[in-house]
Amino acid sequence: MSLAKDAFLLDLGSGGGNETVLVLLNALLRLIDRVARTRLAVYGWASYFGKLSLPVSPEPWANVCVRCGSGRPSSGLARSGPLYRCPQCGARNFFTPDAAYRRLRA
Repeated sequence: MSLAKDAFLLDLGSGGGNETVLVLLNALLRLIDRVARTRLAVYGWASYFGKLSLPVSPEPWANVCVRCGSGRPSSGLARSGPLYRCPQCGARNFFTPDAAYRRLRA
């Protein structure tokens, strides 16, 4: 592969990453997580300040869009085979049931 092709695949110019490559990389990392019980696909944070008016769920959400970054519980996603469309932006992402990451609950 040439340097130009490598740069396109990673989309180094814009810093965002090629969406197809990100989806495939995400799927690969989730597969490795399942087989080897690693945490390669796990990321996220939660910060709460002041008085909370709504209850906070400590359950992990495994489905985070590679395009817009919005997270959703797996129970609220409409699937089409191994993929789901992000309700926020319409990007296609690989679906993972939240139960696959329950062992990581805080």
